[in-house]
Amino acid sequence: KTTTNSLVVIGNDQDFNSLIGVSSLVQDDIAIGFIPLDGGKTAKKLQLKNWEAAIGGRAQRRIQERIAFSVGKRFFLERIEFGIAPTDNQQPLIVSIDSRLNLRLPECKLHFENLSEDRYHSKNPILFSAHSYHQQTEPSNDLLGGLRKKLKINLQPRHHNIANLHGKLFHIESASEITDNYGRSYKNSLWIGKNSRKLRLI
Repeated sequence: KTTTNSLVVIGNDQDFNSLIGVSSLVQDDIAIGFIPLDGGKTAKKLQLKNWEAAIGGRAQRRIQERIAFSVGKRFFLERIEFGIAPTDNQQPLIVSIDSRLNLRLPECKLHFENLSEDRYHSKNPILFSAHSYHQQTEPSNDLLGGLRKKLKINLQPRHHNIANLHGKLFHIESASEITDNYGRSYKNSLWIGKNSRKLRLI
């Protein structure tokens, strides 16, 4: 396939994913390009080692088609994460998977990954996972803890995987505001995967 119409993003992963988020405003026949200025996760997933390789690909007019899934009125191509504003509610989250399973979750981070390129997941192309983060504590009389305190070494939050499921359609209902990893805010009810869109990447 060839195209004479293209829209190229020069920047980092966030710049590219910001455009993907509003790709419903881009005409179907327009190819979207990405010239990364750093080696971010999205650039690596698209096999763009550096900006020189990306420019070479644009010159050869190589087109690949990818499926993006909706997040509310926006779209995501590779991966998107959500955080929930703190609340006194002991179960601030309800996540519904394909309208057949409801998970009541404590405060945690939500991750959604697009696996549509993997033919083994064609029926359930979105991987959902939930992770809780707990700050580690240590006894004040602990010798090692005292040494860390003197050296001003802080313990990193511990990461716990509390859910990991494949599906096609997800709904988040939250007791507070939902924010994604790009700083965009959503209301406390959000659909993921309700719509899909075929993108032409160059």
